[in-house]
Amino acid sequence: MKSIQPVFLISFIISLVLHVLILFTIYFPSTIVTIILTVGMFASWLYVSNTFKDLSGENKDFHIMQYLQKLTPTFKFSLLFFALYAFLNFAYTLSFDSNAGWVDFDLGYDKLRGISGFWMFLYFLAFNMAYLQGKKN
Repeated sequence: MKSIQPVFLISFIISLVLHVLILFTIYFPSTIVTIILTVGMFASWLYVSNTFKDLSGENKDFHIMQYLQKLTPTFKFSLLFFALYAFLNFAYTLSFDSNAGWVDFDLGYDKLRGISGFWMFLYFLAFNMAYLQGKKN
């Protein structure tokens, strides 16, 4: 599975650059780019969840921390940073205005900024999983 590492790394770098550009309102990506990165984010989540499913299949006492303990301290800190950043960034961009209704599909800078934090986190998580799988094999 080592061949998938560069895909997740490139996706992470693209999402990081786009997030910074969105954060400073320099660039607003097109709908196609947004959809591609969001679908890729879900694909990376599927990769991560399938990896954990395979690992925990034989061992019922398996938990995520056993696997993440194998990461280097730099990767652990970075992963924790991106996880916290994604959630805090998303919470910051939440809008509680009642005039928009329950569902509003108009993607403004704030909404896209909230989503792009999760792009970075999930692509980085998938990269770490692929990295550890590559080291294991």
